[in-house]
Amino acid sequence: MTCISCRSQLDEHDDKAPRLEALFVLAITLGLRPGELRGLTWDLADLDNAVIKVWRSARKGGDTKTPASKRTLELPKRAVKALIKHKALQDRERAAAGSAWQDNNLVFCLEDGTPYTGDAPNLRFSRITKRAGPGWAGLGHWHAHESRHTAVSIMSKNGVPIQDISDTVGHKSTHVTETVCRYTNSSPSSRPAPLR
Repeated sequence: MTCISCRSQLDEHDDKAPRLEALFVLAITLGLRPGELRGLTWDLADLDNAVIKVWRSARKGGDTKTPASKRTLELPKRAVKALIKHKALQDRERAAAGSAWQDNNLVFCLEDGTPYTGDAPNLRFSRITKRAGPGWAGLGHWHAHESRHTAVSIMSKNGVPIQDISDTVGHKSTHVTETVCRYTNSSPSSRPAPLR
């Protein structure tokens, strides 16, 4: 559960360009877990060479979920552009925060450098999916973790081999990728349980 103060911080930015755009681009294009995104630091993002190292997580102890979850991935051009834009935004926020900035080297953090709680991206993602669609019809309530299903489905539809998809999203085998992740129907009642 997110506290009232945290919700009000998220609400402050509804009329501004989404601060978490780059987070969602990475989630949907590479299928990163929310904890992996919240634990991502700038030293693991090589934008010049379009590579990201998923070596940490916001999980207790900082480890990725499994040894197979620790991976180095090529960044799609769209992700590189989103991260460059995000870094410029963060640099402006760092300057505005001045001595209040908490330098955790996090790619995705609050305006003062402090880490996001696990609920913050979920609330934002849900808010976006509820409003998304033609005429703001919305997709319904989605959890940020469901972007992994989207990433797998997009890769699958584009002919990416199942082993490559499994490696990209950090599964220890293709079984989970094949049986839980691949689907095309986006209605909430037909979606499988969230990936882990």
